Amino acid sequence: MIPLADATADTDPVAVAVRQFGSPDSAGRWHYSTSDVLSCDDHGLLGAVAHVLDAGRLEMSDDARAVTATLCERATSEAVLLESRAAAAIDTLHQRGMRTRVLKGVAAAHVDYEDPTIRQFGDIDLLVRGDEMADAVATFVGLGYTRHFAEPFAGFDEHIGKGVAVEDRSRTVIDLHRTLALGYYGTRLPVTDLWDDPTPFELAGASMYALSPLHRFVHAALHLALSPMRKISNGLDLCTIVRRTPELSASAIIDVAERWGCARPIALAIGATTEWFGDDWAPPGLIDWCNQRTITLADRVVMSTYDGTLANSRLRSAAAVVGLRSAAERRRAMRGLVARGHHERE
Repeated sequence: MIPLADATADTDPVAVAVRQFGSPDSAGRWHYSTSDVLSCDDHGLLGAVAHVLDAGRLEMSDDARAVTATLCERATSEAVLLESRAAAAIDTLHQRGMRTRVLKGVAAAHVDYEDPTIRQFGDIDLLVRGDEMADAVATFVGLGYTRHFAEPFAGFDEHIGKGVAVEDRSRTVIDLHRTLALGYYGTRLPVTDLWDDPTPFELAGASMYALSPLHRFVHAALHLALSPMRKISNGLDLCTIVRRTPELSASAIIDVAERWGCARPIALAIGATTEWFGDDWAPPGLIDWCNQRTITLADRVVMSTYDGTLANSRLRSAAAVVGLRSAAERRRAMRGLVARGHHERE
């Protein structure tokens, strides 16, 4: 990656994201090789590369241009298909009385970016209510979808799990989310708050809703910090949400991070985004909070269930039980974990 001082020469976060790869020539023109294009694709930045290339701010070899064109054509075709299926899926759930919110890539592309082709995506993510998860899954199974994994024990989908992924014969994946993260941070979130102050938008001719800007910021931060690979595209999401929502304040972000018990991953995401994009992107005071916040032993233990020595599904589920806010929910979930373990040993 290029030195940060060079990367921030252009204040457009899309251009800054693209300049994490490639190199400048003596005249200051930015050059990309085929390997740079592929690296950007790995980080979810192919749409950003095409946008900067079309604006004449990027030089490429003929081979790199050919690869970019092929990958973009494939991504655009996939996006059109996914958008139409997202609209159909939402309509199907709404007809059955279930509300939804559109999450992640589909929502970000149409709400936070000036051109939706900049933000590419590979699946459909929908928020549904935990107490409606079973009905939502059954609806898609009835339409020929299959769920990726069986429910570990009764009540897991409704109270503990992040969500359920279902897939049809064409390999279209719909992730039905109950909350915004796996494990401890997912169960700590007060999921009823996620339905407040939605952002309306249109997709495939239909009206639908994304999360509020604040909640989109939190989701992008959690996804960045807790994913196995920290993609620059998720940092770009944070920058664009802030840029499109100038009223989004550091105090609002900090309040939710502390109140929801997810301050550590949000601080990690802010730190990673600052490494890529400098510090001008953030609302005043946010980076100071990030730098001054004390990392506790509990922070370290919980994070280790995502990217450390405790990073396995069983321990992450146990941490999710600890994260439940109700003692009754914790007792019920612990009985389920114990019964699951006993069944597996038989």
